[in-house]
Amino acid sequence: MAKIRLSPATKRRWKEGIQSRIRLTAENWDASVKLFPVVDWLPKQFTRPVLGPLLRKLGAVDDRKSRFSQGYVLTLNQNLDYRRSARNTVMPITMVRRVIKESSYRVVMNRCWCRDGKKCRDYPIDFGCIFLGEGTRRLVTSGIAREASVAEALQHLQRASEMGLVAMCLWMEAEAFGLGLNEEEHRRFLEICLCCPCCCLGLQNFKSMGPEVMQRFRSVGWRAASRKGCVGCGACAAGCPVGAITVGENSIEVSEACLGCGLCAERCAQQAIGMDQVQPIRKSILDYFFGFRPEV
Repeated sequence: MAKIRLSPATKRRWKEGIQSRIRLTAENWDASVKLFPVVDWLPKQFTRPVLGPLLRKLGAVDDRKSRFSQGYVLTLNQNLDYRRSARNTVMPITMVRRVIKESSYRVVMNRCWCRDGKKCRDYPIDFGCIFLGEGTRRLVTSGIAREASVAEALQHLQRASEMGLVAMCLWMEAEAFGLGLNEEEHRRFLEICLCCPCCCLGLQNFKSMGPEVMQRFRSVGWRAASRKGCVGCGACAAGCPVGAITVGENSIEVSEACLGCGLCAERCAQQAIGMDQVQPIRKSILDYFFGFRPEV
């Protein structure tokens, strides 16, 4: 039986038709968050023999050469024990502030989809992520975000830091599709996701996504490290979203898989974990992206 080949124009119309029906808006927000348990379950299937490849394809993370979905993790905590002796150290929150200041357009989501989906009790549901770039104007017209000045976006970031949230600078093809961004807008956005450890889909599911997906989520140059006072309690390892910590008798070993999120240091009652700069820091967070550079 001969395969039916669709023209590029037909494929685009077909894709836009689906997108118009499923894109996130203020009107369908409450209905969409009811699907959170299903969406939370899906990443756990990414390593399954049959279902996994299909889900990775649908999530646009199946081919690193043509699918550029990726994210970079930055702790916003300015009180962690950074090694001040490291040359040219740039605090992670400084990198996020810089990309906000250099952006052409900014919006703040009215609600956090993850926190709303899990009915978070520890962090405010109406504290949403920051999106940058001209492509994100569509989120305002959809009623799910509000336009923000540079000062407003920086103030929002500072509040996230004070709450102990973790920043992930993300560019996700599947998310752009679900938000209603068209082909031209896809590369003209960047998400600064402000994540709580209790609800974030990524922080909750990284361990089960497998290496094919995990290679797309990285630190921008920091790694947790043991300091004096470690008692080997294991609280840090239990809280690590990627299983990068091995606990010894009075110290820990941290693998290269560490995202530099700082959640382990937050959990350490002995304050025996700090953050070391282990790679040279690039000029801009946008310089870390492979395959292309987001336009913000």
